[in-house]
Amino acid sequence: MNAIRIPLLVVAVAAYALAQPFYPDIPRAWDDRDVAGFEIPLAQPDRSPRYLPAAEYYALEVTPIYRGYPVYLPEKEPAGYIESLKQKEPEILFEPAKLRTQEDWIRAGAIVFRAPRAFRPPEAGFNLIAEALRAFRIPTTAEGVVPFFQYVVRRKGVVELGVTACANCHTRVMADGTVVEGGQGNFPWSGRDALQAARDQRPDRDQREFDFERKNFGAPWVERPDELYATTVAEDLRRLRAMQPGVIAREGTSSAFPVHVPSLIGIEDVR
Repeated sequence: MNAIRIPLLVVAVAAYALAQPFYPDIPRAWDDRDVAGFEIPLAQPDRSPRYLPAAEYYALEVTPIYRGYPVYLPEKEPAGYIESLKQKEPEILFEPAKLRTQEDWIRAGAIVFRAPRAFRPPEAGFNLIAEALRAFRIPTTAEGVVPFFQYVVRRKGVVELGVTACANCHTRVMADGTVVEGGQGNFPWSGRDALQAARDQRPDRDQREFDFERKNFGAPWVERPDELYATTVAEDLRRLRAMQPGVIAREGTSSAFPVHVPSLIGIEDVR
């Protein structure tokens, strides 16, 4: 009789453990005291960055995360694929109230990692993306999927290309088509920007370029912006074409001093 009870007890204990909800220890992301000491004050204190207070931060509207769908190279895209996406209903994919187990939270983290924060009509940007992939010979999966991006349906009948996701810069596709999420990205962002800038023939394009550089990389303590930012399209092209996939200019840097995209693998243990 005991021989029967022991396995039943083990099954009951396992079932009980699986039924217990998992409560992750999520640190407060925005704390006024910690934020105040986030950066060393500048030599000119009045030019030091000032951040919004925690109350204002937590009052911001939470962006919903919709289900994403694979982006294919045109020659690998299934017949009628975009039309089939237009028939789908919008689906909210991230719902914290439904997260019960640790595995649920891990999957939710992957969803957030891939979720875009900006959206473009597919035809407005994907041809340029595909051209950049070919020009720099960045591999895709064996199925022709471009894993840096997603299509998103936020309104039935409207398919958008999702951009500005963590996955855009922190996804690496290996030569055999293997996808490494969280690795140092190898999408040719700078090369794509160079292709776009080279086509700009507007008479005021140099001024537009300088304004764009100041908007993205400007800081009030920069006294000679003409030495730090590209003031002409020709200079911008020279800088962009010198950057390899995995190197980008972003906030806190400039096109004159681009940085490597870091790997996020093992970041939990990095101090």
